[in-house]
Amino acid sequence: MKPRYYLSLLLLIGLLTACQQKMAQTVSTDAHAELSAPVRMIRKIELLELRSVNLSEDMSVFSTHDDEIILIAYLLQKDADSLKILDVHLFKDLTFDSSKTSYELPYTLAPDTARLADCMAAFMLAELDNEGTEYSIRDTFSRRITRYVDGRPPSRLAVDSLFGTDDFLDLEFLRYDEPYREGEQEVLFKGMQLFDRFEYRLTYRLY
Repeated sequence: MKPRYYLSLLLLIGLLTACQQKMAQTVSTDAHAELSAPVRMIRKIELLELRSVNLSEDMSVFSTHDDEIILIAYLLQKDADSLKILDVHLFKDLTFDSSKTSYELPYTLAPDTARLADCMAAFMLAELDNEGTEYSIRDTFSRRITRYVDGRPPSRLAVDSLFGTDDFLDLEFLRYDEPYREGEQEVLFKGMQLFDRFEYRLTYRLY
């Protein structure tokens, strides 16, 4: 009886050891595959809406209590030591007040998928004080934005002087080689312009 008992016990131990080794190998293989799997990059950015959370003129007793805003959206690609503008779109006639706090912005920024690692989007927000200056601001800033190869927004003082009496509010970059995220996302433009606070939220969706 004892030899049979020991033989059965050895067989059981062998089976358990083999199962444990197979499970460990499966876990290791899955973990390696997860680590080595390429991170999905952003393929395109679909703009949805620009919403005002805090009007920049609301705090001033001399204000008109509305903001005339322009948003410029850029699709940029690294080109040696500068940036190349692949696409630029000017959103104008955006007047925000207590009765109108959001605008839909149906536009898509979609670069060549073979060059995603070299591409970024940029969003520049400005407040107009003079009529008819939207296009001059776009042209002036388009010449300047090609210098920001690292995708870091410049200081407000470095940009303010370009626009004359119109007010530069904010500039934000979004790289296409960042990990993809599902659902709606936001770019937040927030700060202080002269004595007035401002806050705008640009909603977009990634693909």
